[in-house]
Amino acid sequence: MPENLNEQLDKDLSTCRWFSIQCDESVDSSSTAQLMVFIRMVFADFSTKGELLTLIPLRTTTRGVGIYNAIKTFFVEKKVPLEKLVSKRQRLESQGSKSPPRVGEERWEAVDRAYTTDQAFQKKILTILVDIREEVRRIARAEPASSASHVERLETVDDFQREEQRLSDSEAFNALVLQLSRVGGKDLKDCVHKVLDRLFSNALLAKFNMKGKGNKGKLALEKTRCFGAVQAAVMKFNAEATEEAIRQHAGDHIKHAPARRGGGGHSNTRESRD
Repeated sequence: MPENLNEQLDKDLSTCRWFSIQCDESVDSSSTAQLMVFIRMVFADFSTKGELLTLIPLRTTTRGVGIYNAIKTFFVEKKVPLEKLVSKRQRLESQGSKSPPRVGEERWEAVDRAYTTDQAFQKKILTILVDIREEVRRIARAEPASSASHVERLETVDDFQREEQRLSDSEAFNALVLQLSRVGGKDLKDCVHKVLDRLFSNALLAKFNMKGKGNKGKLALEKTRCFGAVQAAVMKFNAEATEEAIRQHAGDHIKHAPARRGGGGHSNTRESRD
């Protein structure tokens, strides 16, 4: 169960648009300071979700710098996407308090007024946020290009054929799968659609159907290396996805490609039937 919860939290972190954290410090029965880090995530459809992110023992110091270093170490080790962090809130329990933390909406109350009106405190938080931003930039510069989530979109059939040849190399294929798996989505259908849109323009996607049958001039996508990479990426993102479900969602998305922006409309399809 804990592993499943961690996997779901990792997925939520990868698909959310933004998140904020709240730190709740207390002392347990063994007199060890414990830092509970709660997270609230906002998704593309404006839905929100709150979870307990982690529990960190503070064995050295409970000062602000110690709390910051503990959180920073956890975020770096777990590869939490810091570029999505928009705010940090902290609530301190009385030393030696044995009462349980508040739950629900109370977790996300504003910082105590004494802190919000304290200019020194605000300056410290701004300094921390600047430090985090610079750390994110440093990590981004250090990553190799092959690990970036950017994917060059295929615009023409020639682009597609060149990509098919390139993907005959297993290293290139695996790199594309890794990149596409980072696209994500709120559910399986959304993930398939977003991955296809990341790799193909609507104009190119309108030239395909899954099996290349029916409409004159349609190309078959199902057996290509590009679609194989799409399938592998979606299954890497969603371990419960099946090949059949991916094919169905992909076929539906391809079917409506001509009607989307840049897809050219359905007029050519009607002409091909005549």
